[in-house]
Amino acid sequence: MRTDRPLLFAGLAVALLVLPARAHVGERVYPIYELPTSALPDLHDGTLDDWKAVLPGPSLDSGEFPGLSAFDPVLGQASLSFRVWLAWHHVSQRLFVAAEWVDDVFWSPYAGVNGSSGRQHSDGFDILLDGDHSGGQYWPTYTMFDMSDVYTGKNKLISCVQAQDYGVVFRAADGTNAGLYGPLRDFWLNHPPYMDMDGFVTDGATVTASVEVALTAWDHLNIDDAGQSVASRLVAGAIIGFDFVVWDWDGPANPGDARGYMLLGTVDQVNSSGFKDAELVPCDQEDCSGASDGSFVDSDSWARIKARSR
Repeated sequence: MRTDRPLLFAGLAVALLVLPARAHVGERVYPIYELPTSALPDLHDGTLDDWKAVLPGPSLDSGEFPGLSAFDPVLGQASLSFRVWLAWHHVSQRLFVAAEWVDDVFWSPYAGVNGSSGRQHSDGFDILLDGDHSGGQYWPTYTMFDMSDVYTGKNKLISCVQAQDYGVVFRAADGTNAGLYGPLRDFWLNHPPYMDMDGFVTDGATVTASVEVALTAWDHLNIDDAGQSVASRLVAGAIIGFDFVVWDWDGPANPGDARGYMLLGTVDQVNSSGFKDAELVPCDQEDCSGASDGSFVDSDSWARIKARSR
């Protein structure tokens, strides 16, 4: 990532939003900051320094997950601390996610994309997206659910079609530094130009693991045909459905070793109407969405959105 001057973000006050803001869950709005092409992160450089240099700060951290404290690089009383940076890019219409994870016990036996579809009790997270903020069912109910036909028959009409659940693990056992798990892991949408990702792990008394991801949200996803799929249109000031779930394992598959943490303590595993809200905060430089038409409010207004998210 490179920038010659600090980025200026032009946010929209709630009253000025063009798109309807049908509320999901919770009162907080999580900022997703727009970046010009020149400031996009290098997903394969083994550092998050470029993210930290241009973004105002993390969009969320472990303090917003009941049961965890705020981010603590030396852990303190917490067994896990993490923070997440969120960005978007108008030109490529992709979302960017960076997660920094500090853990007293790091556990990742995940076998990689060629292994089984499950996460195999590995440390990682889910990021859930409803790009057009329409809500609605995105996963079969438990009475319908069968992993063997989750993308066939009646379930194919529901599974991640209008909202998506991307599962990410740190440092898979096959040597890769980041990977996807679950049924979406090996389809066309998980490859450039729709998705790119990498990560790195630093061992020590505590382990720091990081993942950097560029991904696409879909209004209509056809896993068999990219041409029949419709990507979500990312526009300045839009509210999208967003959620985040963290999975922390400290050993093999014992119930006491598994800890799942949900943003604000809730997650809807079936209907995207239960997601939280995130706002696409625009910038006004170079090829950003706010650079040419001058339609956005003053450049320091992203701070009001940031304050609203606390």
